[in-house]
Amino acid sequence: MGSFRKEDLTGAMAPCQDRFVTSWTDETANAHLFIPLARETVELLATEPDPLTCIVKITEMRGWVDDVLAEYVADARRTGHGWDAIATSLGVTRQAAWQRFHESVDPAPRADDFLRADEIWSILTSGMRPGRWHELTDLYALVESKTRLTAADLEPDAPNSNAPRWQRNVRNVLQRRKTAGDLDWDGRAKYCLT
Repeated sequence: MGSFRKEDLTGAMAPCQDRFVTSWTDETANAHLFIPLARETVELLATEPDPLTCIVKITEMRGWVDDVLAEYVADARRTGHGWDAIATSLGVTRQAAWQRFHESVDPAPRADDFLRADEIWSILTSGMRPGRWHELTDLYALVESKTRLTAADLEPDAPNSNAPRWQRNVRNVLQRRKTAGDLDWDGRAKYCLT
């Protein structure tokens, strides 16, 4: 870890301070308290010789930081940012970001929030040319371009996975339609309408 400099923290807080003052709502009630707490903590860390006192203050501040971070993640989701962008901003994987924040940020999905198999098949049949082989990645792009994916669709398809659920659903539809004889598969992620 680098050396601590009080001015690094006070300078880092400046861009956020206006946001806390100008956009404070009931949803960001904790945010307006963060700046004074951060200043107090910075001053203490710069002058306090007792490391245990510093640990107590940092632990107190971490709780506030977590609350404020959750509010910003909720803001990002409300304004249309996906879990990939949020994860990049946090410096973690998409899965880690989703696991940490999804329950407090995204409402529980309803069954109709998911991209349904019949919708996927309709999109595929309208966009695939019969007799032509289509790459799986092209089929993902087709489905993504023809529908509005929900937060539930963008959730990871399995624990420790970065792939979104909707892509697994597309693969499941392709598999079922292949079994039903509606599609051919070349064994290497290419599909053809029969």
